[in-house]
Amino acid sequence: MLIPNATFTQRAALSDELIAGEFCLYLPDGMKVIVPATSGCPGHQTWQDQMVVGKGPIPDIVSPYKLQLAPVFSDMKGTGGIVFRITPDPINFAHKGVKYQRTQILLHHDANFPGAAGCIGIVSWEHFALICNHLILLYPKYQEIELGVLLIQ
Repeated sequence: MLIPNATFTQRAALSDELIAGEFCLYLPDGMKVIVPATSGCPGHQTWQDQMVVGKGPIPDIVSPYKLQLAPVFSDMKGTGGIVFRITPDPINFAHKGVKYQRTQILLHHDANFPGAAGCIGIVSWEHFALICNHLILLYPKYQEIELGVLLIQ
């Protein structure tokens, strides 16, 4: 039996359109579930935008993260209600000698707001429901799993 984990990969580029990447969940039985996902808002999905609070993508500078498997409710705009926390929170990192902090990084459905401002947003409800079902089945045996993040330049 394998240890479950997840990855998020996305092309980092400047675009007025939302850039989608993929969220991949690796299950203990060796199966994997891959769904379209995004991070950052349109026009703010470059590698340099990782430092832009509230608009840029999840920073890959501090990867790997931990994805908490206990679902929680959030009334934050654009989350669709059910979210999974990503830790550490806050995220503190430095780039070219400048210190940055990002907070409230979540995995959620990309609901009614194009893009996920620093979070990982699963693009469709159907795909989010699929991921939710698998994450909930892993819990409580696993409290958290490793989450690797890669922004491809």
